[in-house]
Order: sequence, then C-alpha cells, then structure tokens
Amino acid sequence: MASIYLHPLGAPSVTVESAFNRKKEVTVGGAIPHRQVERFALVTALLHIISPAGIFLSAPYAESSTALLTFLGAFIFAKSFESGESNRTLGHDLLILISGVVFGLATTFRSNALLNGLLLLEEAFRILLSLSNGFNIFAVRRLIITGLGGMCVGIGFLTPQYIAYQEYCGVTDIVNPRIWCSNTLPSIYAFVQAFYWNNGPFKYWTVSNIPLFLLAMPMMVILGISGNEVLRDSHFQQIPVTPRKDVDPPVNGIRQGHKVQIVRNLALSQLLLTVYTLISGHVQIITRISSSSPVYLWYMAASVGRGKGPTVTMVGRFMIIYAGIQSGLFSSFLPPA
Repeated sequence: MASIYLHPLGAPSVTVESAFNRKKEVTVGGAIPHRQVERFALVTALLHIISPAGIFLSAPYAESSTALLTFLGAFIFAKSFESGESNRTLGHDLLILISGVVFGLATTFRSNALLNGLLLLEEAFRILLSLSNGFNIFAVRRLIITGLGGMCVGIGFLTPQYIAYQEYCGVTDIVNPRIWCSNTLPSIYAFVQAFYWNNGPFKYWTVSNIPLFLLAMPMMVILGISGNEVLRDSHFQQIPVTPRKDVDPPVNGIRQGHKVQIVRNLALSQLLLTVYTLISGHVQIITRISSSSPVYLWYMAASVGRGKGPTVTMVGRFMIIYAGIQSGLFSSFLPPA
C-alpha cells in the first residue's frame, strides 16, 4: 500500500505506506495531519544527515553544496505553480527563472546536477502542448521564461568548461596543447573522465572492481526501487499533462498534477543518474552523488512513518555503519573517494 503526499508549501514530499509491498494504493492530496507532516519532514532531514554520502557532506567537497542548491531549486520551481493556471503572475513565472539559476549554480559544483534541467524541459513541453489548445499570451511568457531558466542550467554546466578551454587551449603560443583541445566537442570533463579515470561504458566492469560494486549495490538497490515505484505507479501515470480544474482542484494553491509532475521528474533524474553510474562511472561514487536525490529520502522516510520496521532498520543500520567505514577508507585515500 502506498500513499503519496505532496507538501502544501510547494516542495514535493512523499509519504509511502509501504514502499516494499507489491500492492499499492496511491492517493494524491489527501488530508494529512500537520504533526505527521512535520514528523515526515524531520525523518527525511535526519536520513539525509546519515545518508551514505557520509563524510563527503562535511568535508570540503561539492556534494553538500550540490544537494542544497538542488533542493532549493526544486522548492522554488514548485512555488512557481502556487497561484494556479488562471491567476499566475509574472512573479510566479520568474520563480522558474530563479530555479534555473539555482540549478545552474548546482551544476557548476557537480555536473550530475545537469539532470535538474529535466524539470524545466518537461515544463517547456507541457506549455507547448497547452498552446496547441489555443494561443495564450501568459503561457507564451512562461514558455520564454522557462527557456531562459533552462539556458541558465546549461550555462552552469558550460562555464567551467569554457574557463578550462581558455586556460589550456585558448593561448596560441602553447607548444604542446592538450589533445582534447582539437576534439569536435572540446570538453575537459569528458577528457579527464576518459583519460585519467578510465570512465566509459562497461570499462569499470572488471573482476578487480567486484568489491566496489558490492560496496555500491545497497545504494543502487535503494535508488532503483524508490525511483521505479514512482515512475511505474499507475496513479502517477493517470495524472494529465495539462490538469483540468474540475478534476484536479488546487490544494493549498498548487494542483496535485503539478506536484506529481515534479516528483515524477525527480524520480526519472534519480534513475538516470543510477543507470549512468552503474554503466559508465566509478560505481562506488553513487553513495555520495546520490545525496542530491530527494526521492529515495522521501521513500525511506515514508517507510519509517508507516512502521515498516525490519526493512527500514536494516537499511538505516547500513547507512550508519557505512558512514563509519567510509570515513576510514576516505582518510586512507581509498574508495569511495
């Protein structure tokens, strides 16, 4: 049994009665006591603190900044829907642009935050689809602003690479320029990952790396199950792209279809990150780069809230024990560093 709740203030959150049972029942926008909402938020925050990212959230690494900016960007993005379709103002639409700027900043810290741009991409397609029903100047305005927000995400990804290109390739008197400077797409990210880290499809799939796959597997399973639950749920698939007022009344200013749109999109980003890391990356880093994925945190918090003790306790113990093990490995310059 599963129950999906989306926070009335705009930031999507998920409560799941039983994330592990096959039979699911999803309700969107049901009335949930304020105390239960607060408890759910507290558990989610605590799970983030003890997440497998562990020491990387307190060490001078980019994970904590990326997570902060990702969560903030998603919150601002959700707030842009707060007034509903008919009463949406320029200020609400500008929140889309602000969320794009925040996501762009997140992407400068870690390139995997580029997946946040899928929120704006889906919104742009949704607006285009709504325009097929008739011209609307307010929809056109929101489409333009959404496009600008998406460009901000892209700029956050390209700016560090442009700086690197100017540093290593832009000077004409360099005797031996780096080999990546002459590539069709001269990306320092792609070069470093392929040349120094040997990243690429299935390149990490060697016998010697089996222990690292075992190290990452619990987190891979959690990310896969939680993301899959959201995307495959039939009730989520029934939410229309352009919600009608009569079938999707607003709750606390935001229509449930829009809230579900955000959660579903974040789940897709989480799954894409998981699959990419499994196939092409150093698989053990999933324990830290997943710290900016909120869906699995909501999933785990919901399971705690519904009393699914044994499974949640087992996962919680793994997260706490792994944090200690990770600290020892990290201080010795060993994986998952």
